[in-house]
Amino acid sequence: MPTIAIPNYSAVSPATGGARVDAQAAAAPFGALAQAGGQIANVGQMLGQIALERQQHVNQGILANEDTIRRNTFAEIQEYAAQNQGQPEAWDKFAKQKWQEYQNGRTSRAEADGWGPDVKESDELQMKEFSSRANIAFDAERSKALVRQSNARLEANAVTLMSSGDEAGAMKSIGDMNLFEDQRKTVANRVIYQTISGFIASDPVSVLDRLQEQTDAGKPKNWGALDENQRLTLMNEARSAVSKNQRDNYQSLIDGLNSGDVATADQLQGMVNGKLLTATQRNAYLKAYAHGNPTTDPVKIGSLLSDIHNYDPTKDADYSKQGALLARIATGGFPQNVQTQADALMKEKSNPDSVLNSDVAKDAMRYVDQAFNMEVFGKYKRVKLAANGQPALDKENDYKPVIEVDAADFAKASELRSRVQGGLTQFLRDNPKATPEQAQKYVTGFVMGDVQKAGASSLFSAPKPSTINASDDAAAKRDKLNALLKSLNQ
Repeated sequence: MPTIAIPNYSAVSPATGGARVDAQAAAAPFGALAQAGGQIANVGQMLGQIALERQQHVNQGILANEDTIRRNTFAEIQEYAAQNQGQPEAWDKFAKQKWQEYQNGRTSRAEADGWGPDVKESDELQMKEFSSRANIAFDAERSKALVRQSNARLEANAVTLMSSGDEAGAMKSIGDMNLFEDQRKTVANRVIYQTISGFIASDPVSVLDRLQEQTDAGKPKNWGALDENQRLTLMNEARSAVSKNQRDNYQSLIDGLNSGDVATADQLQGMVNGKLLTATQRNAYLKAYAHGNPTTDPVKIGSLLSDIHNYDPTKDADYSKQGALLARIATGGFPQNVQTQADALMKEKSNPDSVLNSDVAKDAMRYVDQAFNMEVFGKYKRVKLAANGQPALDKENDYKPVIEVDAADFAKASELRSRVQGGLTQFLRDNPKATPEQAQKYVTGFVMGDVQKAGASSLFSAPKPSTINASDDAAAKRDKLNALLKSLNQ
């Protein structure tokens, strides 16, 4: 079989007469290509690094956003707990609902934002760590709230038991409270104090007797847990309540009398024995309403009504001024019509919201008193004359003339003041929105007879022209008013 000869290339001799090739120059293009390829590789590596860092930054934003949402969710749970301290049993349901809403939102956000495995793993770790700390804090607050709720229920039960007279049962409920011993003593003290305050509202007389009752050794016989200051405070509270009840009872007697219901001496004495009425009030009632001789002195009547008109309930927190006025009505021996008028006025003035207690009314009444003191309602001050017919001089007062009050003229002025005050009172009732100027004008018109003669009780009826001129000085105005008053009283 013929064979194919394989040339022996190694035996070929190199040409000796041809040009030589520069191997380094021939390889230069390939070196440049290799260098360019390296540079491209470096750019690709840099771009990849940038993309990686950008993704890491995006992932950090996703994780931070989830942390914010978790914390806001827990804040909502804490806010609910703070606003529902009395219902800690409802906290769990709300918390589970909020965390379920968070989980549902978290799943939706993971799908929408295309979370990668690294993000999911990192967020899962962060969520577990946060949930662990949040649950510990939540359970601790819930436990404290449950204890507070239980303590509040036990204290309320103690108050109920104490109010029903079961002091031992009340102390047992307090003993079951989750408190330190000194705290239990504080609660026991508070329960007793609150209970006694409640008793005072319904039966101040009995409570006052029990608070004052002592053992043979001189120590408090009842409610020994009270300290001295609390006992004194409660005693004062009970005395005030007793006094107020007595005033109310006295007013009821007055109201009954005005409608024809007269209390007997035995009934009054029974009220005194039960401390529902003071002995002074009983005696005043008997004197003024049952057996007394009417006092028709216009000065006394005018002074009483003026003081009632100027009574301010906002400055009488302990009702002492009201009690004094009621006592004057009762003990003054005034006629029935005066008593009825004074009682009705006192009842109206005792209401702080009455139109008679408005600033306009107060100013108007002060204006009336000023007019009385200036003798606008009639001159009643006289210069006292000595035996020689000359003015008597006060040696201890720079030898100024001695001024004395004419009883008849003073009574006359007092009576007119009472009429003015009565007319002003009705005017204020009819015109509750009257201005200070209108009230003052009414008083002036009444004094001059303009409103009075017209038979009107309202400023808004057409008054008659005044004889007083704006240009008159004070003395001229007073003289003209006195002349008008004189004509009115003739």
